[in-house]
Amino acid sequence: MKDDVEALLQLCKALVSNGDLGEDGVRQLSEYINESPDVTESWPGNILLEPLQKAWSDGNIDYEELKVLAKLLAYILNPINDEDIELVEQWIDSLEDLNAVNNMLGDIPLHYAARKGQKEVTELLINKGADVNLQCENGYTALSKASNAVDKDTVALLINKGADPNIYDNLGWGPLHSAAGSGDFDDSSIKLLEILINGGANINALYAESVTPLDTATQYFEQPKTVSLLRKNAGKKGAELSVHIAARGNLAHKKADIEALEKHLASGVDVNMQDEWGCTPLHEAALGGQKDAIELLIANGADVNAITKNGRTPLDSFGIHQSTGEIFKKDICNDIPDFLRKHGDKTAEELKAEGK
Repeated sequence: MKDDVEALLQLCKALVSNGDLGEDGVRQLSEYINESPDVTESWPGNILLEPLQKAWSDGNIDYEELKVLAKLLAYILNPINDEDIELVEQWIDSLEDLNAVNNMLGDIPLHYAARKGQKEVTELLINKGADVNLQCENGYTALSKASNAVDKDTVALLINKGADPNIYDNLGWGPLHSAAGSGDFDDSSIKLLEILINGGANINALYAESVTPLDTATQYFEQPKTVSLLRKNAGKKGAELSVHIAARGNLAHKKADIEALEKHLASGVDVNMQDEWGCTPLHEAALGGQKDAIELLIANGADVNAITKNGRTPLDSFGIHQSTGEIFKKDICNDIPDFLRKHGDKTAEELKAEGK
């Protein structure tokens, strides 16, 4: 068995030439790998298929050899027992670099194995030198992919092997966000959350600068077990962490959180507190078209003509809201400019004309 596998692996490595497989060859190969429709896009199918195509087109591989290679490919993609793992291990040993990118998404073999829930292959790859925290093009790690798949066993393995639960994608989405939004219909999802939290995941990590795992857990449907676990570990909504988020809303909760906003103000938070861009809560409320929040902030002394670092007043911010269409409904928001002007708000251009 081992000699046969080694011969096949050597053949795979030796298949180099020019040309294409052709329609008939593709059809025959597909008969043996149709259970893995993404074979041409993911590791290792994208490695094997091209040399197979070239070898077939050059006539230096016959149909029976192609059939055996296709079966080997299926084993590698779907290992189900120790014998198959042996095949995978020999293939891994034939690779020059386990951390080489293998597809347009920037995936390495470890990413593919983690996404597919192939725990034994995942462990094998790590033990042989795969970088457990390497990120693909969009910032995902193997842990991110396993969390997206709600695979608690692979997640536990990755964390035990040194995976960092606080590596986020390019927008700040992390493994805990995925776990929190996966539903708490069975114990697997809750166990996944516990593994990530115990592994050091930031309970209040911000996606898109405003969405926490608790926001994710409450976005679409009730998840009482998930919410309870997050709260027990000091999880908060973005609106509870920031008066600015409370005033505007976020990607998970489009409406301003008036209750959270009231609590911020009651606790002594400066109603005119500026963020790093110079925006006050009133700027954020105007940008989000949040009339209730605007009314509350002005009633509590918000400066209607506060200027951001790029020279905008709250009225200017509402103009951006209208132009971008962000959660914009004319029947709800069309009286906001009049309300702001009634309380003395002007555009930055108008203030400049007045010499202010």
